[in-house]
Formats: sequence, structure tokens, C-alpha cells
Amino acid sequence: MPRYIDADAIHYVEIGKGVEIALASDIDKIPTIFPDDVRGVGKWIRISGYHLDHEYHPARYQCDQCKHFIDSGDDRNYCPNCGARMKGADDNASP
Repeated sequence: MPRYIDADAIHYVEIGKGVEIALASDIDKIPTIFPDDVRGVGKWIRISGYHLDHEYHPARYQCDQCKHFIDSGDDRNYCPNCGARMKGADDNASP
């Protein structure tokens, strides 16, 4: 399984004119980054049904990270807008 690290934390050593390398021993010391640390973990917030232009629309869900909406019939594990991994829906939320 691949190990993800922060590339900005790598220190390079110049071995010649314009040639730099990263030492494996230094790379091994860099802490692992987990995808959820970068992407974030969110939760779908249930928004009650609403009326728009004299037409009723069923409940929708909103990402608590970026405020993007999806239809209630959509069961997604990731927000299509910001990429946050979703833990579930908060059915007690109010609009």
C-alpha cells in the first residue's frame, strides 16, 4: 500500500551543479499523511422540503464542508464538489 507524505517537508541535498536528491533516510522520517487529513471528512445535513416557484421540492442534503447541495435520492459517500468523505446524514438538522 502506498504511503503519502508532504512533499514540502522533503529536504534536498545538492550533489552537483543543479542536481539535487532527497535522501531516503530523510524521507522515511516524514510523517504519513492520510487522505482524509487533506480531503476532510464531512457530513450531509438534511434540509427539509421547500417550495420554489409554486412547486414543492423534496428534502435535499447539504455538505457541511462546502455547502454544496445534492438531491435526497442521491446516496454519495463523497461530496462531488469538494471531495470530502461523508460520514452520513444529520436527520435532525433544520433548514
